[in-house]
Formats: sequence, C-alpha cells, structure tokens
Amino acid sequence: MKKDGLTQKQLHERFQNITEQDRDAGLTINYANTLPVNTMKALRLTKWANDIQSNQKTAKLIDAIFKAYFVENQNITDNDVLVKLAKDAGLDDSSAKKILTSEEYKDVVIEDENDLANRNADAVHYFEIGHYHDEGVPTKEALI
Repeated sequence: MKKDGLTQKQLHERFQNITEQDRDAGLTINYANTLPVNTMKALRLTKWANDIQSNQKTAKLIDAIFKAYFVENQNITDNDVLVKLAKDAGLDDSSAKKILTSEEYKDVVIEDENDLANRNADAVHYFEIGHYHDEGVPTKEALI
C-alpha cells in the first residue's frame, strides 16, 4: 500500500530516520497522538513574529509550536494555545491575539505555499541552498 507515493517500507524508513534525529536532538516525538490540524494560524503567527521581532524570538516561537504539537500533542489551531506560546517566546500576547483573530498574514502564507508548489516541493521540510534542494527529513549525512 502506498501513501503519497511511498511504499509502507519507505514510509517506515522515513519515520525511523525522523525518530533517530529527534532522539539525537533530545526530543521525544509522539506521532501516534498528533492531531490532524490546519497549521494556517501557526504559520501566520510566525510570519508576524518574523516581521516585528528578532530572529531569536521567532525561533523560540517556532520551537515552542513544534514542541507543543509533536511532543505535547496540543491543538495548535486553538488561539489560547498559540497566544501562550507567543507570550512564552517573549512576544506581546495581545498583539498575537489580534493577529490570530484576523486574517492578517494569510496572503503571505498562501504566497509562500504557492511558491513552494511552483518549485514542486511537496514535503515538509524543504531545503534550498544554491542549486541544491532536498525535501522531507534528510539524513544527517545529506545535510553535511
């Protein structure tokens, strides 16, 4: 059986690679309980953070969103969850709430998605360095 063009064996190998990299980074990903959610709100929030704050705070927010979703299995479509994550990352919580209750940055996220679609990128994590690109979660060796 194939899912998204992958055989069961390929899918298993991909998740095994991800799990090993997670473990090496000190993370325990809980894939079995992740919620199937639309990430638009989280993406809009990170776009806002990137526009108005330092890269360090944006990186903290992104890390917090990933941890909340993949490790703690929180619902990252919930405004309260995202506002708390933003506040914990050092961002203004009232401004974060304002972004989340609007449609602000939606066009920017859609533009990014269209750009990636035009590049035939169909996997999360998409790396592009010069003329080299890779999709999915490459092995450590491929990144070196």
